[in-house]
Amino acid sequence: MRSVLLIFAALIIVCSCQSGNKIKTKSAEEGARSPREIILTDNDFGISLFQEIAASQQDVNVFISPASISIALAMTYNGAGGATKAAMENTLMKSGFTPDDINRHYRNVIDTLMHADPKVQMEIANAIWYRNDFKVLAEFVAVNHSYYRAQVNAADFGDPATGKKMNDWVKENTHGKIAEIVDQITRDAVMYLINAVYFKGVWQEEFDAKRTQNLEFTTGRGAQLTVPMMQKRDSFRYMHHYQLAGIELPYGAGNFSMIVLLPDHGLSLKQAIDSLTSERLDSILHKMDRKEVILALPRFRFEYTRSLNDDLLKMGMGIAFSEEADFSGINKTGGIMISEVLHKTFVEVNEEGTEAAAVTAVKIVKSSFREDQQPVYFTADHPFIFIICEKNTGSVVFIGCLNNPA
Repeated sequence: MRSVLLIFAALIIVCSCQSGNKIKTKSAEEGARSPREIILTDNDFGISLFQEIAASQQDVNVFISPASISIALAMTYNGAGGATKAAMENTLMKSGFTPDDINRHYRNVIDTLMHADPKVQMEIANAIWYRNDFKVLAEFVAVNHSYYRAQVNAADFGDPATGKKMNDWVKENTHGKIAEIVDQITRDAVMYLINAVYFKGVWQEEFDAKRTQNLEFTTGRGAQLTVPMMQKRDSFRYMHHYQLAGIELPYGAGNFSMIVLLPDHGLSLKQAIDSLTSERLDSILHKMDRKEVILALPRFRFEYTRSLNDDLLKMGMGIAFSEEADFSGINKTGGIMISEVLHKTFVEVNEEGTEAAAVTAVKIVKSSFREDQQPVYFTADHPFIFIICEKNTGSVVFIGCLNNPA
């Protein structure tokens, strides 16, 4: 679907834009920089990550939740130090903000998004699971519990039931739309930091299902498809500027909206994505005027899964994935690093509205851990030598051989 990529990058970003105006904190709490400024850094990160993913996966559907990814990484950031902390700040575009600024910001974002619109179902949940024989600093637990309301669990990572509990938590907090995030807990794993986001919004004015028709849709590769196309003639906020048309489709009481950005035929989807910035998105929103529009929008549903490792490495967070990583704020002895940032999403758009879910899991492992080599077999079924020695001195106390044990 040609416009799907832009639709949902804009959806999550715009939700943050709109909630940014609702965050009310004292300026002293946020330091010299405003809450709006921090919101823009979220949008910059979300758009940059989306561009990175879309560039490597052209002509496919992409759907991510920058909010989910940011929150999961922010929880992890609370355990980072030194160059690792600086790299995460740069990647999340939070340089210049203190950890308190960042944590207060995400607490406010979570509260605002979850209570922005009583007619929209918006849920955000966080959890941390760690190996029960792995020492986690109390301060790290307290910060994530306080600011992110993270459910913290010490568990037996060798028990298959632990992975099932994580997946059950994911399934419950996405209303069954994402069934699992953990395939198998590997022996080097010491911690999982997981965020789940669930959204369900009904259009302010629903599409009439009787008007939905099968119409042609041209893919990015030029293939002609016949798809169910929802149709409506109504007054919408709309703009057309520099080969890009935009329309706003509000949900519920209007606090959440879907923004659809459709490139003209002379502009490729890649060009449209590459040109997107948080500033341009703001400009698009401000340029929208009320217009009478005949709208046709595909009805669709799909799931998306991606490991964000390569994308975050390209954005400057490589040290967090290396043996040089400093997560001494999680465990004083260090020796741990991020192994994977896995992201899964679900979306369905129909005549009634939109249902979407996202889960982000940050997996922390021992950086010095090495899997055991394949076992060798030793079967003493023929004559052998045997020695008894003293360990401290290395003295051979006894030596012998056995030719016939009978």
